[in-house]
Amino acid sequence: MNLDRIRQLATDLLAELSAPGPTMPATDPDAPFGRNLAGEPNFAPAYDACRGMWEAAQRAGAFSIWAYIGPGIQSYAGQLVSPPKADLQALEDAIVALGLSPWGQSWLVHPENRALVAPAYCRRFGAKPVERKADGSLHEYE
Repeated sequence: MNLDRIRQLATDLLAELSAPGPTMPATDPDAPFGRNLAGEPNFAPAYDACRGMWEAAQRAGAFSIWAYIGPGIQSYAGQLVSPPKADLQALEDAIVALGLSPWGQSWLVHPENRALVAPAYCRRFGAKPVERKADGSLHEYE
């Protein structure tokens, strides 16, 4: 290789390294929380962080996840196919509303239930834990 060729390669490399990187694309309106490896929209953070609460509410008949994600989502587990469209922001809002509801507040006062919800959401919901003392009386924390 001659000296001119080496200089040209060095100049090209320097220009490429100093060029601005690609700009981040605008937020996808169909996937406000990003996409997973299969290309499907991620669920809102409350879906996972408060899963224990919304599952208990669903068993009690106080909440229905199917109103937001549609039936059949479980059949898509592990498959690279598109599940039914989910309104992710509505699902996030509904789970937060559940935590702030009378049902959610009464469920969250128990330490074993609070352990099933991420601490940040417990603080957001503002539920005060209640524990039963050895003498059988209840103690509410401030």
